[in-house]
Amino acid sequence: MKAKEVTQKQRPAIDRLPTGATSEDAWTRVVIPTFINLVLSEEKLWASCEADLAPLLQNVWNHTYGSKVPFEIKKGMVPFELISESSIY
Repeated sequence: MKAKEVTQKQRPAIDRLPTGATSEDAWTRVVIPTFINLVLSEEKLWASCEADLAPLLQNVWNHTYGSKVPFEIKKGMVPFELISESSIY
């Protein structure tokens, strides 16, 4: 599946996540809360930066979706930008 990238004219939106990412509300019921809990459990939460968060979100993504929805999390891609825009960290 082709990765979706957020352009300057577009805002990240849940409906732009890769196909299958929102089935059974996995994005909102599993990925977001798990990611938040992991970020909050960091020893140096205030020192976190975007470079630290992409691998963390990738781990949550891989655990949640496995091979059903393979995707590489990078800055500029919809899942990462949704997390960033929501000001979770």
